[in-house]
Amino acid sequence: MTLPLPADTPLLSILIPTKNRYETLLPVVTEIVTRITDPRLEVVICDNSSPRQNGIDALVASDRRISYQHFEDIISIVENTERGIALSRGEYICFIGDDDLVSPRIMEIVDWLKRGGQDCLIYPPARYWWNSVVFAKESRYQHPGAFWLPKAHGGTVRQLNSAAELDRVLARGGVAYMDLPRLYHGIVSRRAIQRIKEHFGRAVPGSSPDMALCVALALTNQTHVSIDYPVTVFGASRNSGGGWTAAKKHHGRIADQKHLPGNILDNWDQNLPKVWTEQIIYPQTIHEVMSVRHAKVGISYPTTYGSIIAYEPHVILELLPIIARYVARHPTHIPKLAVQTVLKIAGRMRVSLNNRTGIGMPFDLHRFSTITDVMSFMQEIPIPAVVTERIGIDIR
Repeated sequence: MTLPLPADTPLLSILIPTKNRYETLLPVVTEIVTRITDPRLEVVICDNSSPRQNGIDALVASDRRISYQHFEDIISIVENTERGIALSRGEYICFIGDDDLVSPRIMEIVDWLKRGGQDCLIYPPARYWWNSVVFAKESRYQHPGAFWLPKAHGGTVRQLNSAAELDRVLARGGVAYMDLPRLYHGIVSRRAIQRIKEHFGRAVPGSSPDMALCVALALTNQTHVSIDYPVTVFGASRNSGGGWTAAKKHHGRIADQKHLPGNILDNWDQNLPKVWTEQIIYPQTIHEVMSVRHAKVGISYPTTYGSIIAYEPHVILELLPIIARYVARHPTHIPKLAVQTVLKIAGRMRVSLNNRTGIGMPFDLHRFSTITDVMSFMQEIPIPAVVTERIGIDIR
């Protein structure tokens, strides 16, 4: 039996785990609570910074909707995220980074989601490169201050089969979460999070919180909803993962990654090199989540390898012995590996060309000096009619 929620339960908790990035955290939270006046909002900050800065106290005191916790013990991003989920009181939760933003209209979206009785919502986030980002090589779409607005943002709604979306991700090598249900830059109900805990024994059952939550949600929800409206903004600042990628520094030895769980190597996928990159940590996390369920992982490793070769060639030396061992066990997969490598390299070249010229990009390009400018722009993007209608979710 579901117990009634307390009268003061927030409608939405925006969860922001953070560590040593006050230069983005403080302005991000200030913008969110300034732009969104709805009292049903809660902003949960889980701060693992050392040392803790005094500037955070004034921010927390400025708005009673900010829930702030500081943890001095050394914890991983998984532990910080799980603590944040446990502290969040909202009926729905949205997980963002400390250099990300949310639409000032997000509460209207959550109202619509609740009216429809839906547990998981995904959407195409906008993207913003902070002025602090240093690019290894700038292009038309990749430069400090670039803001990418999805061209399709009219409010088309789709209902997706979560298991089918997981199969698509596995077939494409597990290197991106594509259209999986997600909490990171997605919106998820508290009851959906509870189902994850019941099935896996914890909220985040893998080393990369974003992918772990995607897979866990896909395994515990039959369907989820998609709307083509940018509810949040992926931010990339100098010291973030996006910033490291821009500078081509987003890789390293697993043992050197203090944000990862300390026991990550205890259940390492033998089909992957022991290196931290985005293209590797995502399939590794899928392996971890599926292992908890004792399920067949089902990743197309030739596709994974092709993607790593194309997008992260700096780890090829670590990858080659893994590929050699894999094809020795699966010689019939050699043609697929060759084809996928060619296709991925061609795709990388196409992406590079698109970034340079803008041709084929599914985004309109704008340039904003500050996140205040970004939030002002986001506030003016019309809410789709399907959201403002006083009815449940209309699946097209």
